[in-house]
Parts: sequence; structure tokens; C-alpha cells
Amino acid sequence: MSKPSGGDALDPERDALIARLRQLERASRPLDPGGNRRKKMRDAAFAAAELKIPFQQVDQL
Repeated sequence: MSKPSGGDALDPERDALIARLRQLERASRPLDPGGNRRKKMRDAAFAAAELKIPFQQVDQL
């Protein structure tokens, strides 16, 4: 990533901000289950919902 010319006084603030953003992005990664796990969770949720809704009611939706 290129830095803009001039404004050298802001570089330490900018670098600190970028470092903090990277830290927050890494910290949030465990919250995102990823594609495969998301699909498994969605399939499990649909399966659980199908157990609670009788098939006659599904046709009426």
C-alpha cells in the first residue's frame, strides 16, 4: 500500500490506525463460521424447523 506524499506527522497515527484495524479484523474472524460451517448450520436449522412444522401446514404457507 502506498503512502501519500507529505503529511509525515500523520504517519504514526495512520500506522497505528491500520494496525488496530488489522487487529480487529483478526479478532472478528472466529465469529464468521465460513461457508461450509454456515451451510451445515443452515441445514441443521431447516431440519429442526421441519420437525416442528407438520407437512400439511407447509403446503398452506
